[in-house]
Amino acid sequence: MDLPLASHPIVETRDPDHAQSILSREMCSLRFKRVDHPERFRLTMNGVRLGKTMIGYNRFGTETVVDAGVIEDALIFTTCIGNPTIPIIDGEPISPNRAGITSPGHHQLIHRGADSGILILRTSIGQVKERFEELTGKKFDGPVKFDTSVELASGIGAHVASVLRFAMSKCAEKPSLLDHPLLRSSLDEMLLSALMSLPSQVNEAFSTAAVATAGPKLVDRAEAYM
Repeated sequence: MDLPLASHPIVETRDPDHAQSILSREMCSLRFKRVDHPERFRLTMNGVRLGKTMIGYNRFGTETVVDAGVIEDALIFTTCIGNPTIPIIDGEPISPNRAGITSPGHHQLIHRGADSGILILRTSIGQVKERFEELTGKKFDGPVKFDTSVELASGIGAHVASVLRFAMSKCAEKPSLLDHPLLRSSLDEMLLSALMSLPSQVNEAFSTAAVATAGPKLVDRAEAYM
């Protein structure tokens, strides 16, 4: 069975140093604290950069502990497939039935099980602030912190996970979709909106800000695309 986004490979390597470099480039600055059985190490990484967002999949062949340090300018929604991946954010483990949310100001340590896979939806905090201004006509001042995890069985976590799987399935089903600028942009906007709906100060600010007319238009475009 094909791995998620197999038609969009980024890297497959057995070299931990190379893997660390690629992950730091594509995701956020990190280092491997421990690699069990280095002779069995393998990183498989697939992904697509849509514009403002990135969707991705990666799999580790052996148990690895990854230290991502304190995140500076990234918002990453992560769910695991198969063997557990346990993010530890600010010292608190995230259970496998919840999605981990990486955002600035939080320290993240990740325990990757052997043959563990994760699905990733990523953007930058700069994009979050820009979209907030587009939707409300106001600037978002100050730091942007999101909750460190969200339930996957129901609610907003389930919705964001569903949007991520939908986007991945479309990219896998019709890779040529990404050649069409408007369709690519619609997919990108839908994913960014899903990320911004996660629990955070941004959502709290929306409750007191008047949403500009761009808001309904973006929602209409995303609904029409789906």
